[in-house]
Amino acid sequence: MILYGGDPAGVARVAYAYLWAGVEDVKILNGGLEAWKAAGYDLEKDVNEGTKADSFGTTVPAHPEYWVSAGDAKDRLENDENFKLVSIRSEEEWLGKTSGYNYIDRAGEPEGAVWGKGARTAFDVADFTNDDGTVKDLEGIKKVWEDCDFTLDNHLSFYCGTGWRACVPFLVLYENGYENISVYDGGWYEWQMKNDYPVQVGDPASDDCEHTTVEKLPTDKAAE
Repeated sequence: MILYGGDPAGVARVAYAYLWAGVEDVKILNGGLEAWKAAGYDLEKDVNEGTKADSFGTTVPAHPEYWVSAGDAKDRLENDENFKLVSIRSEEEWLGKTSGYNYIDRAGEPEGAVWGKGARTAFDVADFTNDDGTVKDLEGIKKVWEDCDFTLDNHLSFYCGTGWRACVPFLVLYENGYENISVYDGGWYEWQMKNDYPVQVGDPASDDCEHTTVEKLPTDKAAE
């Protein structure tokens, strides 16, 4: 199955879901239609009808290990030194200055999370893309992560606000054969719904970082 679209994070989200469900061979047209047209290939306006399958062919999900719940993430942060919960969010989201979304009132990050960069707003993966809109390869992603607080030897569970941006680095590592990867699907949106869950607000390497719980966070951090 080959997927394409105008938003790299949106396409990555769908590809991740297909892999989790059990589709064995999923690819993304890197760069979408613009890359297709730049290569000189034709477009069409016809509607192509597929053939309905008798069954999906496997039990869904075929790969439950790719998906991490909020409870799993909290438990592993507290008990697994090799587990890294990696925030794929903008710097303002990471530092708790804004939630990034107009429907999320609280800002912060799960206690113990590390920053994986990747985004400049809640709606892009600009650090992970090239000037032509294609997603960077593994070496390009590694350069983004050069000064981050994790290595590729850790189990990396990616998250963002609502689960789109996190799927981009997951897929790049998946493509390159890494198995110690997952997505904390609920992201900050789910975490901030749990009043007693621990939160960090600010850079955890700084003395100014606040360590608190969701219920004590101010509710004026929604994006305008």
